[in-house]
Amino acid sequence: MNETRLKIRIGGKTATVFCSGNRKAPLVLMNSVSEEEGYRIWPLLSGSDLSLAAISGIRWNDEMTPWPSSPVAFWDSGYGGMADSYLAFLTDEILPRIISESRIKPEKTALAGYSLGGLFALYSAFRTAAFQSYASVSGSLWYPGFTSFIASNVPPEIPDLVYISLGDKEDKAGNAAMRTVGQNTGKIISLLQDKGIPIVFESNPGNHFTNAPERMTKAIRYIV
Repeated sequence: MNETRLKIRIGGKTATVFCSGNRKAPLVLMNSVSEEEGYRIWPLLSGSDLSLAAISGIRWNDEMTPWPSSPVAFWDSGYGGMADSYLAFLTDEILPRIISESRIKPEKTALAGYSLGGLFALYSAFRTAAFQSYASVSGSLWYPGFTSFIASNVPPEIPDLVYISLGDKEDKAGNAAMRTVGQNTGKIISLLQDKGIPIVFESNPGNHFTNAPERMTKAIRYIV
């Protein structure tokens, strides 16, 4: 891939941007736990006509969650429920900077995330029309109250596509709350289909942590 790379630092976040040679190629924003995630996934996307911006420096348990929730496990720190404020910053500040400094004019923008990042991506589909496609990869759809939220809300615009994937052993987790992820994912897919949202669902072998970069790569290829 003929590419350029740059880093944009804004508001305590870092956007590591990988641009293909096509200025109009789709742009995928991927919320990430660390800066390294973009460097792991970009080579796996070789041959794809797209640009990728991996956003790091995120307060993961706070900015990826839609409303506050208590810890669900002894090792958990709880959840701050700051997704709305982060989403506004992402769409109003980070995204324009990426487009401006990368000198790209993407014909399509998409949002992807893994785990709580996948929860955030799906939540965002109901809060903004800034993106046309969304990917929730092994998303934390066990999150308390999230199924009810999907049932009682509609997106501001129907997305072109929502991609959802889950490991086939994720609902066998030791934590009781997280074991509901399979059942909740099935319910949410049905609710999204009832709202007329195009869905692709994939079941991947393994637990929550199996082949995460490869799972994300598959998702990104679908949504662009």
